[in-house]
Amino acid sequence: MLFRHFILALLSSLLLSGCNDHGDLTGTLDAGTFTVNTPEGWQLIREAGYDSNVGRIVGPLGTIHFDQGVFSPGLDNISANEHTISFKRITIHDRPAILHKERTVGNDVYGKVRLTAYIDEGEGMRRNRLYVYDPSPWAETLIIEIMKTHRFK
Repeated sequence: MLFRHFILALLSSLLLSGCNDHGDLTGTLDAGTFTVNTPEGWQLIREAGYDSNVGRIVGPLGTIHFDQGVFSPGLDNISANEHTISFKRITIHDRPAILHKERTVGNDVYGKVRLTAYIDEGEGMRRNRLYVYDPSPWAETLIIEIMKTHRFK
């Protein structure tokens, strides 16, 4: 068992050392109504959705989904519950936001961990939800950094 943990730690460090500097958020992805900064090489994929702006931001350490529009939940509708792992009110570029990490309960994602940044410009029309499922411990820090670069246009 100890050997397995050693191999996992070794592989993780090799993976991280073989990748670009993940703290260097020099790439800017423009989703039309907002931007985020990512490491170089990440891609924006737009999707058709019922809401105004839906898609994914895809990179080697994860996929950040986004769902922006009037149907995205407002901050008043977000609260800690029995599935909450962590809940924190923050600001992202002077906009109120919530970072919420929770265990999911839906049929297609049951038991997965979802890390979500809810961002609200305050007028009720420009709300965005950025979220990722089952982030690895080393990817979670980078994903939060990316989420914190969100800027409404």
